Amino acid sequence: GRIMQFTYSWYKNIIELANKQGYSFCDYSNYNKHNQEIILRHDIDMSLRKAVEMAKIENELGVSSTYFVLMLTNFYNIGGKTERHLIKELVSLGHNVGLHFDDTVYCSEKNRRSFDYSKAISQEARILSDIIGEPVKFMSMHRPDKVTLEMNIDTGGIINAYDKVFFDGEIKYVSDSRRHWREDVDSIITNKTYDKIQMLVHPFWYYENEVSATDALKMIIGESVSDRFMAIKDNITRVEEFLNEEDYL
Repeated sequence: GRIMQFTYSWYKNIIELANKQGYSFCDYSNYNKHNQEIILRHDIDMSLRKAVEMAKIENELGVSSTYFVLMLTNFYNIGGKTERHLIKELVSLGHNVGLHFDDTVYCSEKNRRSFDYSKAISQEARILSDIIGEPVKFMSMHRPDKVTLEMNIDTGGIINAYDKVFFDGEIKYVSDSRRHWREDVDSIITNKTYDKIQMLVHPFWYYENEVSATDALKMIIGESVSDRFMAIKDNITRVEEFLNEEDYL
């Protein structure tokens, strides 16, 4: 089969291939309605901009997916004007926006068992639902370990993507974590190896032309530098008296 690439054209091809092979794309509430289906999921770990780029591609292909947003992260600020706009854009492109919940913000490994997950999750979900203008229906854990996964967390009615039903063996889980597909997704979909798939794709690895993992991460760092410059420009009149824009954009 073709080599799996981290390009938009590969991604478009895999979506089109899945459609051609009879897969329906669905989410965590409307799955189990088709014989063959893919729950398409994106964790926005580092860049809302890259997520929106991918969301536009899916929208053009008529596919809806679920984007999980971190509320508390050093990578982007959901309180910022630009970011608010990008999160709303995901919704207007026809996608679900869910909560990506990072428990390490609140507690260390040893005091997790006494931590009030449901309170923190509902607080974060409330802020996110204020931004998107609709209730948050889905959530996923950010980099969960075995202990977190096995805890029976009360999510206040929000469907957890790591719920046992999505990992009980009937639904095959595939992911491009660390910019590496552990399995040949092309041949899985070509051969319809599994009827039901949960497919996690991280938008920040994908570009028009393939770039290395190192370069993809360097671009994330570069994006944060230009974001910080724009924030300074928004807050300091005649910033050009102090800084040269070309150095940062």
